[in-house]
Amino acid sequence: MDEISRNISILLNVEKSFIPKAEYVFRTFGKILGLQPNFYYEYTLEDIHVYYGPPVEDKRPIEIYYNKQAADFFNKQNNFSEEIHFLNYRNENIPFLFSKPGQLFLYTAKSLEIKKDIISSAFFFLSCWEEYTQGKNDICHQNKKKNAPKKQAQQLTIQRTWDFEDIPIVDRYCDIFQKALETMLPGYQRQMKLPHNKDFAASVSHLIAGDDIERNDSSERKKTKKKQSIDLTTQKLISTTRLLNQIKREKNLKSTPEFFLPIELPGNLHEKQLKDINSLISLILSSVSDKTIGIFADKEVTTEQINESYSKYVEQGFIVQGYYQNCWCHHYQPLMKILEETDIKYDISISYCDVLGYRAGISYPYYPYNIKENKPFTILEIPQVINNTLFTSIPRSKRFIKNHIKYLIDDATLYKTHFGIIWNHSQISPLNDLNFDYYLRLLKLVLKRNAWLSSPHDIYYHWMDR
Repeated sequence: MDEISRNISILLNVEKSFIPKAEYVFRTFGKILGLQPNFYYEYTLEDIHVYYGPPVEDKRPIEIYYNKQAADFFNKQNNFSEEIHFLNYRNENIPFLFSKPGQLFLYTAKSLEIKKDIISSAFFFLSCWEEYTQGKNDICHQNKKKNAPKKQAQQLTIQRTWDFEDIPIVDRYCDIFQKALETMLPGYQRQMKLPHNKDFAASVSHLIAGDDIERNDSSERKKTKKKQSIDLTTQKLISTTRLLNQIKREKNLKSTPEFFLPIELPGNLHEKQLKDINSLISLILSSVSDKTIGIFADKEVTTEQINESYSKYVEQGFIVQGYYQNCWCHHYQPLMKILEETDIKYDISISYCDVLGYRAGISYPYYPYNIKENKPFTILEIPQVINNTLFTSIPRSKRFIKNHIKYLIDDATLYKTHFGIIWNHSQISPLNDLNFDYYLRLLKLVLKRNAWLSSPHDIYYHWMDR
């Protein structure tokens, strides 16, 4: 293996329609590991490092089990109904799809065989295949029982059925690939180049205001059964004083979060609400040194709406690069298609609002896949693992949430991954015990674990420069 160029030769002996998907997974692995894959599709005199296809007599250093039925599976809009095999890997039960039961590695005189189809399995999760096949709202509206937990209402995906949403399973497949490379290609080691020699990256995004104000207004009216309007700016929206204090304390922690401002404001705001929101926006403009922000929406929007909001914030002096859509129910397929027609560079929408975990099974930045056109999208996705909206939406104790977060931080430290945090400030209220004070404790915790405290746009530029 060329240690200087980090090139790796991969021979793909798979169905023609599956080649773009296999290349996509290998490129995703390559970006994580700091490799440049070169693909071959027939016999070549070049030294081949990795072979993916049916068994052949001419052995290569690394061979990955290939299931032809998996390639056929992805040619149709199939629901997954096959058996899942779990295997212990690094003291953790890891699920494998399109694979046979048995050992993970098989060592021979000339090669190391990965006996699980980690490529097809990784594509299944990266593409959010079940969301694509089950229809736009099926995962969200299966359980209409009163007071049913959201997780129960979204129980159709494999991650939810088998309860491994908090495991970035694609990261594990990549780690398996890495171990094979280290074993069979002398001199290879994973390249980790986080700034300041940090152990993992922790990015922070703040959502400021949005349609939640309008919805919370109506919900409060129902709860109190009062007809008069309620001023929620003191209850549901962070004040300029508190935001200024937050910014100062974050700077003391050397944290550089990114603010996501609403794509549009609700049309029926009180005069005081509108004035306070504009004050918040002005404070953010004066406080953010590089002027970089993102925009977010609480519902599906059009390309025109995004472009209009983009232009509005640019005219105010901001640099707009990121996007977030605050709705788990949306399909990312149409969302990514819309974003490709804008000047947005990265997205943080493919995450959970109701549980701690990884919606696409990956913690690292990656390019989502355009299933219809059989090619990757051009918008970089930066996965998020924590959304503070879940603190008031799931029937779990504070101790459970805190312990779960500590587990996720341990995992990020062990595997040197990315740990994304979304903090929705329209959810902050005096009644919320897990509020801004807890957020500051969370920042101190990740700092103590030697995290690079960053923002999505820091992650974006770091990833593009790898």
